[in-house]
Amino acid sequence: MEFTAEMIAGAIGGEVVGDKTATVNTFAKITEGHQGALSFLANPKYEHYIYTTRSSVVIVNRSFEPEQPVPATMIRVEDAYGAFAKLLELYVANKPRRTGISERAAIDPSARLGKDCYVGDFAVVDAGAVIGDNCQIFPQAYIGANVRIGNNAIINSGVKIYEECVLGNNVTLHAGCVIGADGFGFALGLHTGDFNGFGGLRRTDHGGGAEHQAHNQGKSNKAFHKSSSELVLYAARHICVNAPAGGRERLFHKQLPLSVNMLFVYYTFH
Repeated sequence: MEFTAEMIAGAIGGEVVGDKTATVNTFAKITEGHQGALSFLANPKYEHYIYTTRSSVVIVNRSFEPEQPVPATMIRVEDAYGAFAKLLELYVANKPRRTGISERAAIDPSARLGKDCYVGDFAVVDAGAVIGDNCQIFPQAYIGANVRIGNNAIINSGVKIYEECVLGNNVTLHAGCVIGADGFGFALGLHTGDFNGFGGLRRTDHGGGAEHQAHNQGKSNKAFHKSSSELVLYAARHICVNAPAGGRERLFHKQLPLSVNMLFVYYTFH
């Protein structure tokens, strides 16, 4: 797709300074500009690049006053950064939309797909799933049993949606996203050894009957055994430990972003 500076200015409420017929067909950093590219200048520390950039059109703030001649056509707006972001959204929205159901997709006969849906190669739609109209399910996505998805959803490659999950209209899930996994809470059983949880750390001393639990938010990560003690480890952001009688433990952790699953625990037993 190709757009003139005048068309772009009309879309973002800008004022063209220079050649209104200058055309662009791609985006580029102002430091990596080339013919046919659209760039923007918002941070003053990059100002010197606008005097040498090869981009055809550059979006700038209305307050910008060049100290040297600018070879590119400029479009003045109130907020150059915001205007550029808006253009990116418009560009993505106008890209050709994929259609059709791939022969290599696995769709259970009991699943229901709405009108004008796209399902890519090796995507899986499990039993009882209901997909709304105009949804796009990209290659290698997994839609679990009895999942409900509304209209106009975009499920990108590698997304996993566990069974029974419900998504509304106009949802976008990016690549690798997991919906419905363990996390966000815990529940203790009524007797020693039971742990019904969404994330936690448990050690049970089967010989003496002593038990302690540490709970956290996160996904199941690793389970292992040491002599008669069972230690179940879940990745965590926060953890709170009640130390068992007769045992020593050292816990090393720090505040982590949700996307990082990491916890270091060192146990010593008498």
